[in-house]
Amino acid sequence: SISENVIKNPKSEYEKIYKFLDIKNINIDIENKLIGSYNKKNKNKNISINIKKKLINFFKDDEQKLEEFIN
Repeated sequence: SISENVIKNPKSEYEKIYKFLDIKNINIDIENKLIGSYNKKNKNKNISINIKKKLINFFKDDEQKLEEFIN
């Protein structure tokens, strides 16, 4: 599965995903902090402020494009 491949070889698999989505390949430091299953019990767990900031920054342009498209 894709998720298993990402865990085993993250850099290569992310490059494939970027290519598929036709987006610029970014070099990020990949951490396996959230390995495991995700379920309703884990749904509302807090993430670190550092990870939250990285996610907000990463998706900022996409969020803006979506807002422009919707409006």
